Amino acid sequence: MISVCVPVFNSHIDDLVKALHYQKVKLKYQVEILVIDDASGEEYRLHNRELSKYIDNYIELDKNIGRSRIRNLFAKYASGQYLLFIDSDSVVDSSDFLRDYFHVLKLNEGKVVVGGSAYSGVKPEKSKMLRWEYGRKVESRPASIRNKDTYRSFITKNVLIPLKVFDKVRFDETLTGYGHEDTLMGYRLKKAGAGILHIDNYVINRELDTNEEFLTKSREAVESLFTILNIVNGAPDFIDDVKLLIWVRKLYKMKLVEPVKGVLNIFNPFIEYALRNGVSSLFLFSLFKLHHALEICAGTKAEKYFRN
Repeated sequence: MISVCVPVFNSHIDDLVKALHYQKVKLKYQVEILVIDDASGEEYRLHNRELSKYIDNYIELDKNIGRSRIRNLFAKYASGQYLLFIDSDSVVDSSDFLRDYFHVLKLNEGKVVVGGSAYSGVKPEKSKMLRWEYGRKVESRPASIRNKDTYRSFITKNVLIPLKVFDKVRFDETLTGYGHEDTLMGYRLKKAGAGILHIDNYVINRELDTNEEFLTKSREAVESLFTILNIVNGAPDFIDDVKLLIWVRKLYKMKLVEPVKGVLNIFNPFIEYALRNGVSSLFLFSLFKLHHALEICAGTKAEKYFRN
């Protein structure tokens, strides 16, 4: 059995849940749909309760517990041998979405299977261009590319994990901020020797953050990344899997941290202004993240991981 796990926070899930239910009814395989609401606003909870006839188990939490803890909680309620995590802002585009996962499992039993994500080809308004551009060019890669570096390409937006494997790695509940919980899980899967297979069985990202929202989340994600760096004690093979950390390490080894920080301190306000106002340059976005990473790293114990 596959337990489809949909964590929800302040999101309407009509299209996703109905599409999953329709496919479940068609299949001869066993599927259950589980939804856990992480203390959403009352308007969202009232709305999503109306979908209970499409859901096998709908649970509402009184207190928000965060992205990692809520995903771990699904293992308590799931009846299946496989957990299929799907973010609530996703849309299932293929009418054979669930069936394709079952077909892959026939030849790849026990493997972690990453379906991938995609973004609409229609340009959004200027206020959401950065998230759209990043999603299309960085996140939405075909399986043929992702399979060249299976662990580095690991994301949890649309992933099937054997329960036995999940029990070994779990999401790290000390991570309470936004971002990179999937980076850490990918690293732990690698250390555990779990096999990962990437396939083209996409979900479509339905909702786009505004430029301002995405920049705020990206700052938080950089901070989470350094929290994780401390969790893994600065493991060089973890740094090797994260482009941003690779660049920080290069700058420390070349003794260019202070000069680069000085330049970025001057230009970062202009970079942020451009990104907030619809300039969707991924080069500028990389500089924005690098600036924040160098600011976080300076004078902290994280520096020792890059000086060695």
